[in-house]
Amino acid sequence: TPARVNETPARLLLIEDDPGAAASLKRLLAAEGHDVETVGDGTAGLHRARAGNYDVVITDWRLPGTGGLEIIRHLHRERPRLPLILIT
Repeated sequence: TPARVNETPARLLLIEDDPGAAASLKRLLAAEGHDVETVGDGTAGLHRARAGNYDVVITDWRLPGTGGLEIIRHLHRERPRLPLILIT
């Protein structure tokens, strides 16, 4: 396993409506030592991202409620330094 530059675990929010994909990604990221919270709806995910103190937000593109691209737009305006990852 390659050494990570920053050994501090990140607090991640994963917004993914597919339970299998969410579980797999959470398991993978947690195995790397990160604290991962998941939410399965875009609107709830946007609210959680705004309320929480996350290091990174990972969002699916197509979600019930608010879509991933819209989540990215809102969060980028509100917290421009927050790393945002769009997956599909």
